[in-house]
Amino acid sequence: MLLIFQKIIPNLSLLSLNLWNSAVATIATGVLFRGIVNLSGRSTTMDLPYWYVGVGLAGFALLSMIFTRSVWVTEE
Repeated sequence: MLLIFQKIIPNLSLLSLNLWNSAVATIATGVLFRGIVNLSGRSTTMDLPYWYVGVGLAGFALLSMIFTRSVWVTEE
């Protein structure tokens, strides 16, 4: 999905990329945590904060793509 955004908006800001990577890492951590808990034979709702934070970070990343652009200006 990030590759699609980079094709549409070629000059993404560093803030957008960092927020997007943090969202992906947070959601991946939540999925791994849930998998480990399920493999141990228990159930828990402790993985829900990972999902909420990950979706929030992804939302902030999308907002920063709209409001922040890093455009390279060439001097002539």
